[in-house]
Amino acid sequence: MNDSSARKSRLRVLTTLAHEFGLKVNADVPIAEMQQHAWYMVNTRDSFDQQVEDIHERVDWLFEAGFDGISTESGLSEFTFPDCQLMLDLLNTFSTYVNETWDRSASVKVHCSTGQECQDFPDPRTGEPINFNFLPTYASSDLGVLPHTVQAYSLG
Repeated sequence: MNDSSARKSRLRVLTTLAHEFGLKVNADVPIAEMQQHAWYMVNTRDSFDQQVEDIHERVDWLFEAGFDGISTESGLSEFTFPDCQLMLDLLNTFSTYVNETWDRSASVKVHCSTGQECQDFPDPRTGEPINFNFLPTYASSDLGVLPHTVQAYSLG
């Protein structure tokens, strides 16, 4: 990870100012989504152990910059996703580390795109394969879920 002390210092100024106004400041950093040149936590081509280490390093970096909580993104983009079990394991790793190590809040933003199914995870409502975007149904109960509501048009 490229640990930019200058970037962390600038973020620390912003989070400190927000705290002085009584505000909480959360970061939104994708676990594996690599779009729009956003900073992300893991490369899903790395070993799982490396991905866990990367999640821990990036969470530590964000909290050291003064953030109060972290939200992440599910999937590789709004329309692509990794292996469902891998995504669930990464979400649980993220949530557990944020909650147990830092005693802070963790959440995931999910999209509402269609045609993405997790064959090994039944939808509790229908018994059919669950839409990938609803995979957090199977995640740790400590993980908050935030729908990307601008995409509600695709739910039918």
